[in-house]
Amino acid sequence: MRRSSIHDLKRLGMLRDGFNGSMNWTQNGEKVASIGLRVRLSGEEPAVLLDYTLTDTKEVVADWVRLHYQPSNLPNLNWGYWMFICPATGTPCRIMP
Repeated sequence: MRRSSIHDLKRLGMLRDGFNGSMNWTQNGEKVASIGLRVRLSGEEPAVLLDYTLTDTKEVVADWVRLHYQPSNLPNLNWGYWMFICPATGTPCRIMP
């Protein structure tokens, strides 16, 4: 099973408003999976569009996953971090299950 984390998106430069691209997974030099990503950080409902095809059924899936910005809890720091909102539970998470 392939997983993506907020950290992966940030590290790869994908966690920015307006990003439109894809993430690929390889094994022994061959592409084994990919997912399309569209990022919306501005506006009232920040989210990431995940666009992929299920391997077994060939069903095309396009799901918006909401994002939440968590400000730092340390005083006098003007930073924070993004988290996914789990579609199943509604709780913030850093790795999509």
